[in-house]
Amino acid sequence: MANQPDRRLHAYREDLADETLRGQVEARSYVPGQERQVQSASAPIRRKPSASAEQEAEALFGERLKLFEEKDGWAWVQSERDGYVGYVRSAQITGATWAATHVVAVPRTPLFSGPNLKTPIDDFLHMESALEVLDIDRGYLQTAKGWVFAKHACPIRQYHRDYVSTALLFLGAPYVWGGRSSLGMDCSGLTQLVLQRAGIDAPRDSDMQETSDLLGERLVPDALPRRGDIIYWKGHVAIALDQSQVVHSTGHHLAVVVEPLEDIDERARAESGEGITSIRRPKLSA
Repeated sequence: MANQPDRRLHAYREDLADETLRGQVEARSYVPGQERQVQSASAPIRRKPSASAEQEAEALFGERLKLFEEKDGWAWVQSERDGYVGYVRSAQITGATWAATHVVAVPRTPLFSGPNLKTPIDDFLHMESALEVLDIDRGYLQTAKGWVFAKHACPIRQYHRDYVSTALLFLGAPYVWGGRSSLGMDCSGLTQLVLQRAGIDAPRDSDMQETSDLLGERLVPDALPRRGDIIYWKGHVAIALDQSQVVHSTGHHLAVVVEPLEDIDERARAESGEGITSIRRPKLSA
């Protein structure tokens, strides 16, 4: 079939495809997706069912997935949050799903075994991890997995609109291809995560973000940026702090950094022959 859908956002292979794609793609069989949820702190989404395969995205605790196949310890899934398709370890997901009431609102928070900071820490959860709060005790939220400090979480749909200040919380976090947590994130992962915290559902990859109207008005490349503008180059994205500075996660420094806009533009022109390709100006709802 001509003009087949983007494989990053549509679950299909030669042998198997999402039932909803019947008639759009060719496959030997089609299956409906089964609901699953991430039960580990994070689950790398890989291109192939192998620990050595490239990580293309990352699902966080509590995120819902559609499962199409499980084989040899790997699950072929699609994120319900942004539609991304890939493979995660089967042990990192569960069919015993829960309804989120809160999300983690800080870069990373301990998951305690009890409602006290002196109790053992079972894990660390990342910003935008989805929690079902069962009880509150002495300033801690009880979940089925453990206890979270209440000030490190907020009710779902309670957003922090200043996504620029959210991005600055991640300064120094390592650059990791496909990552979107404080333990490692790439340029579009950082942008997607902080916009999500602000209530904007951005696509996963920079090329998808650049062409998505979800990110607001698209400005010409030579427009004068202002705070909060999302700036795009070929294969890269950054968030403007003002007319001359941006915050971004970059492989050049292997970290989230604040950097002069002209330095990034100069590197981009040297690498691809092209500078800024466009600027998006997100519009936040009231």
